[in-house]
Amino acid sequence: QCSWTCLVPCRRVLRDLQAGKPVKLGVLGGSISWGSAVQRGQDDWFSLVLAHLTAAFPAANVTGRNGCVPATPSSFMNMCLEQYLDEDADLVFLEYAVNDGWDSHVMKRKIYERLLRKVSYRCVSEGFCCGCC
Repeated sequence: QCSWTCLVPCRRVLRDLQAGKPVKLGVLGGSISWGSAVQRGQDDWFSLVLAHLTAAFPAANVTGRNGCVPATPSSFMNMCLEQYLDEDADLVFLEYAVNDGWDSHVMKRKIYERLLRKVSYRCVSEGFCCGCC
């Protein structure tokens, strides 16, 4: 589910790509997004997205930071978000499907929601888009 407050910055990211402006992406998550079982930095899904956007928008300077940490739940990232996410990121993806997904404990869901809100707050206050909205 996506909110309207998130769609406006996402449209800005697309306009910036089309206009050839610099766009910075970020991803937070666990082993899947970090690149386990593949050649990290080349075959992980985040690197493939970066490569696709670079090819699709050659005039834009598309950069990204993979801030994922394998074998960690969202509670870890919740405590040290600033160390793994660049402040000037334009688009952020969150992935904790395995590390948080198997446990339906209420506290774990609340911790993930807290992280989601921290990242989403940056959407509104700093005008960037998170793929998690």
